[in-house]
Amino acid sequence: MKPSTWRISFALAWVALLLAGCMSSISPFSEVAYQQATSLKAQALVLMDQATEPYAEHRSEVAALKVKLHEADEYAAGRPKNEDSTEQW
Repeated sequence: MKPSTWRISFALAWVALLLAGCMSSISPFSEVAYQQATSLKAQALVLMDQATEPYAEHRSEVAALKVKLHEADEYAAGRPKNEDSTEQW
């Protein structure tokens, strides 16, 4: 192989590695997922503030929060390249 051909091959390999390293292996930011997470956190904290009261008094609120958590989990699972976030739910 001539030196100039070797340099071109090396440069192309370097550019290919550089581009491959810049590709994202995770899902892009989702405003919907962010809003779900922050909203659910606030709702869970409010519910936990009432944890000094009997569970029976808040059973329906807990059930509603569980449904919202499952919805957020399903949304996260349906997004491509989102396995890490899905595991957190």
